[in-house]
Amino acid sequence: MRRLILITGLLLPILTFSQQKQKSSRPLFQPSTSFAVLVGESAPSWQVQANGGFRLGQWYAGLGTAVDNYRFRSIPLYASVRRHYLFRKALFAYADAGVAFPWKRKVVDEGFTLEQQQFYTGFYSETGIGYQLPSKGKLTVNVSAGYSFRTMKQRVVTPMLWSSAWPMPEYEVVKEHKFHLLTFRTIIGFAGK
Repeated sequence: MRRLILITGLLLPILTFSQQKQKSSRPLFQPSTSFAVLVGESAPSWQVQANGGFRLGQWYAGLGTAVDNYRFRSIPLYASVRRHYLFRKALFAYADAGVAFPWKRKVVDEGFTLEQQQFYTGFYSETGIGYQLPSKGKLTVNVSAGYSFRTMKQRVVTPMLWSSAWPMPEYEVVKEHKFHLLTFRTIIGFAGK
């Protein structure tokens, strides 16, 4: 029974796509901006995105960037794909994948510890579903909920101040952070007509 459900779930989008009439139209440019609330293991935070891409029929593909403020601030740069479904194409599923650049690559504590932190580029992805609210004109408003995954590597170097050796020995720790987040997003965009 599970196999039947899995096979049906995988084939249904392909079958519905192949049975639809294909319109010969040109792609429409659609920029959008969004604000998201990110919920994970630590305190909720925010993310602001800007996307630009082209929509052809029920498909959208584009590039985007964001400012992600969860735990360690980063700047994701990603490719985005979206597919619109039923109810006048108001429902959609989306997937984003790319890299997350750290906001600051190096942080130095100039206080007592002289600790140095270095951050390295990681992986960024998000997938989810959404609904396009009814609107008139070219302005579109969407709401979505999804799952986001981000990695970030952090290297912390702390000099051992109480050592009599010269040069001072250092204590080094490398941490691989993995963030599993729920995202709740409001998207405002412009639809080309």
